[in-house]
Amino acid sequence: MKDLKLIVNKEKSKVGTVTRLTFLSCLMTRVDGIYRFRPTPAAKENLKRTLRRLTKRNRPGTFKEIITEINQVTRGWINYFGRGFTKGFITKLQSWLNRRIRQLLLKRWKRTRTKYKMLRQYGLDKQIALRVAQLRKKY
Repeated sequence: MKDLKLIVNKEKSKVGTVTRLTFLSCLMTRVDGIYRFRPTPAAKENLKRTLRRLTKRNRPGTFKEIITEINQVTRGWINYFGRGFTKGFITKLQSWLNRRIRQLLLKRWKRTRTKYKMLRQYGLDKQIALRVAQLRKKY
């Protein structure tokens, strides 16, 4: 038999059961006798870190550019991990991301008058738009 002369990386190479090892940021789990994969906690944290960087309140760029970048990142992550158990994580992340985007918008609309006018354009009734626009310390 021919020797391939390959160097094995001992940190990355492991031997063990399928359900205890990670491979390409995925963990295998057994559900009703069927093996399914799910993203590792590190992969989830990396997505959240990336989205946090994209939705910083002092971030430059138009709102359309920011949403385009967010869509690219989330679409790629969901296409990679979407076949696994991610529904609960995605729903939590979506509400968190909506709050971050709302903060970004309200920070950009500096004046109370602008906030009120824009919220009315987006369909909020007068009383709620006025209450949100007059908040001084929270977004």
